[in-house]
Amino acid sequence: PEMRSPRCAPVNSGAPFAQRWWRSRSLRCLSRPPKLELEPDPLPAGDRPIAEPERTRSLSPGRTWESASRAFAGLLAGGDVLDAASGDGALAELIAPGCRSLTCLDVSAKVVAAGQKRLARFGHARFVEGDMHQLPFDADSFDLVLLMSALPYARDVRAVLREVARVLRPTGGLIGGTLARHKHAQAVAPYGHVNLGFATDELRADLEATGFDVALCEVTHTERRTPHFQIITLHAARRS
Repeated sequence: PEMRSPRCAPVNSGAPFAQRWWRSRSLRCLSRPPKLELEPDPLPAGDRPIAEPERTRSLSPGRTWESASRAFAGLLAGGDVLDAASGDGALAELIAPGCRSLTCLDVSAKVVAAGQKRLARFGHARFVEGDMHQLPFDADSFDLVLLMSALPYARDVRAVLREVARVLRPTGGLIGGTLARHKHAQAVAPYGHVNLGFATDELRADLEATGFDVALCEVTHTERRTPHFQIITLHAARRS
């Protein structure tokens, strides 16, 4: 029997993948995630343990951010996925097992070479050297595009979003995460960011102007580490 969620439309198994994915798995179901506020550290500075990387910090045996990420990555399974400005494929490695095909794009030849080694065991995954402002793919090529920590490197945000809309299939999805507007130019300079983040209302307007229906464009959490960057989460679908 067909599974139904009280917050999602029923799944039509005959519908195109992107439409089924949008309706039943991600954007509408997750359109109002809880906002995580910054909590005070209960320990005095001298008594705090040395911090471990966020992704591997263990809350109890087997309960880590990495194990949770690998489990939740299954929500993205099933279609042709583009990870734009992917870096060396750390995120792509998590979602690769559930994709029909996975394409990672990065502007750096050195990073692409490292990513190819990381994903070598996945026969359906590939790395492509290219610029997210001019994606080297045909129109209507992907069911899902990821822009995770990509937009801080965007010289022209609308140009990037227009390209994403072009390569997405009708009703295909966009998932992204980026920095909210900030004043910490020195903190991001070592990473090569070309902008200082975004205001949510302006970013939503950019998405809508470039052909997207927006389910979510909000600050969803604040980083615990100084300078406490705020993170915007994006969920959108190409307008049909």
